[in-house]
Amino acid sequence: MGVVSGCGLIGDRRGEAESIERQIAAMPGVVETDLGYIWSLGERRTFLLDVRLSMAVTDDQAVAIGKAVLDRIRSELRGHDARLHLLYPAIYHPNPYAPDFSQAQFWFNPSDQEFPADAYQFADSIRLWMHAARSPVTAHASLEQAWDSGSRVRSVDLTLRNNVDPVQTDVLAKDIGDRADVTWRLAVVTDDTHKPHEYNSSPEPPTATQMAMFTAINGLVGAADQLEVDTSTSFSEKPAETSVTIEIADGPDRRERTIRTAESVAAVLPRFDREVTLNVYGHESAAIVVGGCYFHDGQTSGSDLELQLSDKYETC
Repeated sequence: MGVVSGCGLIGDRRGEAESIERQIAAMPGVVETDLGYIWSLGERRTFLLDVRLSMAVTDDQAVAIGKAVLDRIRSELRGHDARLHLLYPAIYHPNPYAPDFSQAQFWFNPSDQEFPADAYQFADSIRLWMHAARSPVTAHASLEQAWDSGSRVRSVDLTLRNNVDPVQTDVLAKDIGDRADVTWRLAVVTDDTHKPHEYNSSPEPPTATQMAMFTAINGLVGAADQLEVDTSTSFSEKPAETSVTIEIADGPDRRERTIRTAESVAAVLPRFDREVTLNVYGHESAAIVVGGCYFHDGQTSGSDLELQLSDKYETC
């Protein structure tokens, strides 16, 4: 049971909120529930329910849980801000910086006159999320969907397992189709003391070439340094479809590590035969487009390192 607060006045639905939690806690496939309910005069009324599912929960049971919550808040909690948070245990968990569960969050912001959530799409979202969470290619699946101002957008974030086969990710991508906005993530963990180096690809999963590029870059960046590579096909306002961002960790040899890392990563990028934005932050910063042109007109640092890399790797 979670924290429930309010004034006990007319309009307070704490009794209904607790009844909903009790119903959900007794349903098959539920391990634990946690309720948050807030109501006070002049404030928004809020219902928050976390539901931890068992490893053995079926898709039908997960959908039944979601529908039960949806039906009850539709009939008894109109006018409330509501959130349903489903949690499913991670089958594969090598990353100490990631949660040990997959999660789906549904936000409802109804008016007193209308509750716009579509029951069919709600059920489909739960099935989509469960399918992704149980996929042999994923370590973690996160889905978020908000019904507010008529929005029906589903955002899915999928962290892939290490050494995943691109053919398998393509299968999952076809299963999802155009049902959600998807970000695919690779996370390489060197040890428990440093954040993982990450590669994000959207909306398509990373190809074998992109995975090879990330592996090559990752091998050139220190464990204590931060590395994030992003590929997006919706890059009309970006210099290139793929960007590489590196932040060199503090230390007495930061200048040397900045130069060495920038030069070695820039040297490896042309082999992938595509324009790539490279951003390096360290003793000095540099921003170039390998195989393209950044037009260094005051928008970048103009450091000696940047100018040297630009002369060698840009086509301006």
